[in-house]
Amino acid sequence: MTFKIHPEAEDYFKDIKVKKTANVNSAGSIATVWDMYYLALVIGMKRGDSDLEPSIQEKIKLRQEFNKEYAKEYDSLKYILIALLIKIESKKLGINLDERDQIKKLVENYTTIKYPYLSNVASQALNQYHYAGFEYLKNHIDKPYDEAIFWQNYLNLIDKIK
Repeated sequence: MTFKIHPEAEDYFKDIKVKKTANVNSAGSIATVWDMYYLALVIGMKRGDSDLEPSIQEKIKLRQEFNKEYAKEYDSLKYILIALLIKIESKKLGINLDERDQIKKLVENYTTIKYPYLSNVASQALNQYHYAGFEYLKNHIDKPYDEAIFWQNYLNLIDKIK
């Protein structure tokens, strides 16, 4: 299980990322690589978009992970991420949530009993949602230089996604 950040994400967010010496005093601050990963992941998952060209999928596999587990700030979201992933993937596969046997197989395929509870299949899916989400983000919001404007644009973008 590994989390892999899009190679352009850190540069995209660098002008609004809280510096290590600064105090992070707002819940909306972008302070870690995990924050960057999560923002793009949310967009990819909301869009249900993980479709990437095979060459991009191969690049993800070869990309170095930035973390092997959840950052402490995101650890409390692990079960929500797993549940959302299973819900989105079931919809993509045409599996009704009432089909218990099919959902059970999906859960078994996407989870493990070992922390961080995500199989390689799930890890790859999350990274694909992140990558697709980041591509969508950078194509709809210019590189941010002002944090307040970024958040306004980001929330507007999320609202527009069906």
